Amino acid sequence: MHRLGLLVVTIKIASLRVATTSTTDDFSLAGNPLCPCLNLTGSLRNRSITPPGTSPEMSEGYGFGCGYHDNSTAAPFRECASSSPPDWCVGAWCYVDREHCTLLHRQGGVRVGLDYSYATCGFLDTFHERNTATALQGTTLKITQMMNGYGWMGSYCTRRNRCSGPINDIFDAVAKDTGAAIDVTWTFVGRNITEYPNAYPLEVMAEFRRRMPSSTSIFHPCVIATGMGYVDACIGAFYLSYERFHTANFVKLWNDPTYLITTYDNKKVSRWEQMVVAFKPFKPGTWAVLGGLVVLISILISIVEFCGAKARRHAFRSPEVRVEFRKSLAWDGFYQGILSFASAASVWSPEQRGARIMNIAFSFMILLALSSYTANLTMQLVTGDDKVTPISSIDDIIKDPTLKICGHSARRLENLGVPEGQRILGKTTEDLMRAIGSECVAGELTLEQFTTARRHGDFCHLVRIGEPLNYMTWGFPVSQRAYRTFAALFTDAEQTGYYEEIFRRYRAVDQCLLQGNRHPTEDDDEGLEVEDVVGPVCFVGAIVLCGACVQILPACLKRCYKHRDDHDEDSGESAGTPSAKE
Repeated sequence: MHRLGLLVVTIKIASLRVATTSTTDDFSLAGNPLCPCLNLTGSLRNRSITPPGTSPEMSEGYGFGCGYHDNSTAAPFRECASSSPPDWCVGAWCYVDREHCTLLHRQGGVRVGLDYSYATCGFLDTFHERNTATALQGTTLKITQMMNGYGWMGSYCTRRNRCSGPINDIFDAVAKDTGAAIDVTWTFVGRNITEYPNAYPLEVMAEFRRRMPSSTSIFHPCVIATGMGYVDACIGAFYLSYERFHTANFVKLWNDPTYLITTYDNKKVSRWEQMVVAFKPFKPGTWAVLGGLVVLISILISIVEFCGAKARRHAFRSPEVRVEFRKSLAWDGFYQGILSFASAASVWSPEQRGARIMNIAFSFMILLALSSYTANLTMQLVTGDDKVTPISSIDDIIKDPTLKICGHSARRLENLGVPEGQRILGKTTEDLMRAIGSECVAGELTLEQFTTARRHGDFCHLVRIGEPLNYMTWGFPVSQRAYRTFAALFTDAEQTGYYEEIFRRYRAVDQCLLQGNRHPTEDDDEGLEVEDVVGPVCFVGAIVLCGACVQILPACLKRCYKHRDDHDEDSGESAGTPSAKE
């Protein structure tokens, strides 16, 4: 009986292979030894293995042994009978014994109790994507709406059980794609769980008390409820901590940077700094390059103009003319070049063609230098770094035991290396920012918290220092049954730009930035480097070279023509002179 059943399966698999578009099969009928396929044995015949809506003849060998089981018009899935079937319809797979399979395998839906595997036949399981997208269709999802306390990126609810925020809009759009009904079991408008004694089942609250006996947070019980399956999703912004990550499945939403926040005083500018402020738009090397080019091009113009005059060119051997030439270089070349640069326009009026082309390059360089200088000087005078902070980094706090830092998380400050005696915790965001400069020298806040606190123009005396200290990952917990569907749909929403579209509607604007209160960075006081002017310098040099060619080439050609004419005349005279023998 076993051999007969195997023969029937082999014949049916072979017939299915003919229908596939693949020309070669790189798999064994029995699958990979790490995950062998099931054979149609007598024990399996006793199970109810006929898929709904299919004939017994087709269903008997369906799924047994590696083969293209769905690449047939008789397959139990209508998609595979269409003119453009999905990829998984032409993939090979088989049913496997889950206890003897170490490759990827999943529970099937056609034959209840059997697992299938594409991996054992050498294919990726793209069929699972179909199941993921449709897994929640027709179901009812139990949702709890949370109330975030501060910021603009979370969920914010009113007493009328209405919630709004970026995460609510994104969830509403994604939930429609699941095909599931939404049942809002609870809406929190406060942040203390003692105000909502009946929000969760007794089993959830008992586990919550065992884990966190002194906590009153509304967020921790919801994480536990999703981890236990009593709730399918908690709609709100949850910080993804280590404990929460190991309690429930989380759909990750965004990463929020944390910064070191401190106070600042206006910088006292010395007399010397006041004197050199006009030179700050360019670095010293850039000034040297520009000055050298000005003098060089001006001297070249002077040389071309002086030597271009025919009378001077013929009389150049005269000592008086040489003295005049040196004076021309010193006076016309150097002086008029510097004067042109200071006047922001070329003062040259050359007559020679080559000198005129050089003058065009000279004028362009002056224009470019002037515009860059003006733009950089304006930027530095208007938005220049005029702030002095008591610290420059987190290391300054760690090195000085007398300094303290305010924060919300003891673990994050500990990871930054801040000793326990220098931490001040337990304050709200606004109280924390008020304490900076009095109780603590600095605070650790997320960019969302810092921006929200300054959305009305408050706390403009505070600045953020340097690069982010770390990043906080935010998301929301979901149940096991809803995790894969929500994770796939939210990932798709992020990649298509829907996240950013929603965030633009709610994003808080830092009014202090609009007033010119910037955070100090290492690059605030930088002028143009030499590398920034390489392109224009090369362009100007090319034009100068063209001018030199225009000036020199005609003279060279004229000399060549004259040399040829002299040579022709000498040859003619030699030909017309009688030889000595004649």
